Amino acid sequence: MSQYLKRIEIANMGAAEDELQSQYLKRVHIVEMVDSDGNPWEPVPGPDPFDELVVATGATWSESNVYEIGEDIAGTSATYVGGTGNEIYRSRVQHRSATDADWNNTSWTEHLNVPAVVHFVIPDSEANGSVRFQTQARDTTQDPVVQKNSFASIRQIAPLQWGAITTEINDQPYDANDGSYACSVNTPQHCEVIVANAPSDLTYEWTRRGSDNVLIGTPTSNTTTITFPESGIFTITVSLRSNQTEAWESAILTFIVA
Repeated sequence: MSQYLKRIEIANMGAAEDELQSQYLKRVHIVEMVDSDGNPWEPVPGPDPFDELVVATGATWSESNVYEIGEDIAGTSATYVGGTGNEIYRSRVQHRSATDADWNNTSWTEHLNVPAVVHFVIPDSEANGSVRFQTQARDTTQDPVVQKNSFASIRQIAPLQWGAITTEINDQPYDANDGSYACSVNTPQHCEVIVANAPSDLTYEWTRRGSDNVLIGTPTSNTTTITFPESGIFTITVSLRSNQTEAWESAILTFIVA
C-alpha cells in the first residue's frame, strides 16, 4: 500500500453495465486487498483490521498539583479510539526517590475509556525525586497482546529544605560567632550536631582540616568524641549530606587547645 493511502472505503458496488459512463469517470478493477502487514485480506466477521488502537487524548497532570512530599496529586487518564472493543483501560502513578534508577509503580486503577482522575500522595522518602502518570489500553485477546501507553510529563518533586543546624560541645551550645572553644590537651570533647527536621537519609562526616593528629571517635555519627594530642588551634568540620535536599550543608567548630 502507498505510504499516503491508508484506507479506501467503498460505499456501494453495482453492476458495471448499469453505470453511466463519462469521459471523466474511469473504471477501477480491484484485484486484491491486503492488510496493514501486506497479507491478503478477506472480509470476515469481526473488527476492521485497519482500525488501529491509538491515543485520542493524552494523559495529563492536574494543573493544581503541588509536587511536594505529603501532597495529594492527581492525573487524568488518556482516551483511545480504534481497537477491537476488547480493551481494558487502566492508569497508575510511577514514582521514584532521588537515588532510585527504576520506577516504583502503584496498583493499576481500571476505568472506562473516558477521562478518569487518579490520586496519589507523595511519600515522605521521595523529596527531590520524580513522578509521572501513565494510562494504558490493553487487549489480551490478540496474539501478541496489543497495548498502547500514554504518559504525562515527568515532574520533579520538591527537595527538602534544611532545618536549623546547631552544635554542642560537652552538652553546651556552641556559637561559631563567639569565636572558639577552649579545652585541654588529651581531654576528650563530646561533640554533637543537631538538624531540625532531619532528612531520613541524612549522613554525617566529621573531619579535621589539615593533617594534624586529631582523634575523632565516631566520624560518621551525629555525635562523636574528639581528642587533641597536642596544643594549638584546630578546626573541625561536620559535613551533612542528603539526597533529599538540593545541596549539602556543614557546621564548623574551632578549638583552642592548651
